[in-house]
Amino acid sequence: MPELTVLIVDDDKKVVEFAKAALKQTGFDYTTRVAYDGAEALKIIENEPIDLGLLDIQMPEMSGAQLLVELSNRKIWFPIIIMT
Repeated sequence: MPELTVLIVDDDKKVVEFAKAALKQTGFDYTTRVAYDGAEALKIIENEPIDLGLLDIQMPEMSGAQLLVELSNRKIWFPIIIMT
């Protein structure tokens, strides 16, 4: 099975670490990328394929809701789990 890339987007570093630990406990190999706001996430998404997003809604710079709108406008699609 090919390795999947999961993008964790949250401004709370504790939540990011928890999500990374939870993914590790599944026993599958995931590449994790981390962004602390929507704008940073958008830069990552523009430059590499993402298989799954874990997304907080309330963040500085660009909120998760704004990121979702921007992804839709650009017709960028991948599964996203909202964390709030």
